[in-house]
Amino acid sequence: MVSIFSETLKRLRESFPNLETVIHVAPNQHVENYIKQVLPHWPVPAVLVPGGSLHVKYDAYSASRVALCTSGTAAVELQLAQLPCVVAYRAHFLTECLIRYKAKIPYISLPNILLNSPVIPEALFGNCKPSRLAPLLMELIQNDGLRNEQIVAAGKVINILSPSKSSIGDWAQRDLRWKFSGDPTPSMIAASTILHYVKR
Repeated sequence: MVSIFSETLKRLRESFPNLETVIHVAPNQHVENYIKQVLPHWPVPAVLVPGGSLHVKYDAYSASRVALCTSGTAAVELQLAQLPCVVAYRAHFLTECLIRYKAKIPYISLPNILLNSPVIPEALFGNCKPSRLAPLLMELIQNDGLRNEQIVAAGKVINILSPSKSSIGDWAQRDLRWKFSGDPTPSMIAASTILHYVKR
């Protein structure tokens, strides 16, 4: 994904010569080393935010206009931070074929799945290329209405992922695993929310 993101930023730099990026680095030494090797060839100035620096990470989100992320928990984090984003995802050809064959939902990012709406633009598989990502990001940067749609949608996602205490109690009674683990963690609540939506 790094080469795709790099080429995407080269294309954006033509329209936004003062473009700067913030790269959140996962708390993994191999990832940190890899990013440090890539950084000298990065097409625009970049600030690295080390994994585990939550305050710095959320300060960086607050200072940013848009984000480009791979599908996964990052899309949810960006929604919680109310930072509009574009989701990109590539995989091995066979993995992509399997996902297309097995997928029962039209979206890959959790916020879009929960809202059953393509609020966050997704560039997936063969469409995950700089020629597709750069226009999506450019439109999001320039269009206040699109950014605001994502911010409004973020509030809905937060409400979905923040069930009432009575709902948590109901889920805990139905799921014996919770009885042995004390209070439910945020990840348990998120997982239960998703399972609830899948069963509907």
